[in-house]
Amino acid sequence: MDAINEAIGTNPREFVIRGVLKPDGSLVLDRVPDLPPGEVNVTIQSRQPFATPNVNAAREWLDLMRQIHREQDARGFEGNPNIERELEELRSAVEYEKKWERIYDEIDRAKAAAADRSC
Repeated sequence: MDAINEAIGTNPREFVIRGVLKPDGSLVLDRVPDLPPGEVNVTIQSRQPFATPNVNAAREWLDLMRQIHREQDARGFEGNPNIERELEELRSAVEYEKKWERIYDEIDRAKAAAADRSC
């Protein structure tokens, strides 16, 4: 690889060396790099494909959450009152903002209509 780097004009002090990443975070390289001792930059790229998500496990989790929700509803569980209160406050704030948006829209329409009549 070093000869290839030199032949194509890349930095001859930059190498691609394969190795193994150990569970403790240490690296075991396939060969000793041809560099003097000192600080280096290390870029790690996995050669193994990443695991695909387990769709069945996700469905099982979602089914479990739905079952828990149904059982809570059957018991009459109403949720955490603090959370419910906060949600109601948020809903009220949103409604308040919508109310003022409607008022400002009506004012804008009235101004536009008045401007049209004055022309």
